[in-house]
Amino acid sequence: MKTTWTSERKCIVDGKINVSLTKYDTVEELLCEMYQTSLEDLRNSEHGGFDKDGNEHSFSFNDLIDNIKKSGCYGFTGMNNDIHYWIDNTVVTYNDLIPLFAHEIGHTVEPFYRDTMKEEIKAERYSDVAAMAYQIASKEMCI
Repeated sequence: MKTTWTSERKCIVDGKINVSLTKYDTVEELLCEMYQTSLEDLRNSEHGGFDKDGNEHSFSFNDLIDNIKKSGCYGFTGMNNDIHYWIDNTVVTYNDLIPLFAHEIGHTVEPFYRDTMKEEIKAERYSDVAAMAYQIASKEMCI
């Protein structure tokens, strides 16, 4: 298997484009792209999501921004295997980024689930496996 990266930040495996990456300077820009709406509309809406245990939570836009900034990274995968992400290099480590990208890559791999929760669980398994593999490799390499 041959993997290369183009100057346009596209990952090519065996001659086929698998994913492309788009990095955003701010969380707000990323969220505007994710929700395909304006920053003003985002500020005037309530947001929600699920934690790792499947519990649903609701929160304000400001809380959403604060929580994402505290985590140091956030991303989503578009309809064309395009991974959009924001990172704060002063906060994140490899231990944060590897699961983020593995999770998003997990959304590009079949089978695809129409049920949002099932799809998130599938992607989270990719995240868990990648994090574990990195921890084992780091230990073996004394990193």
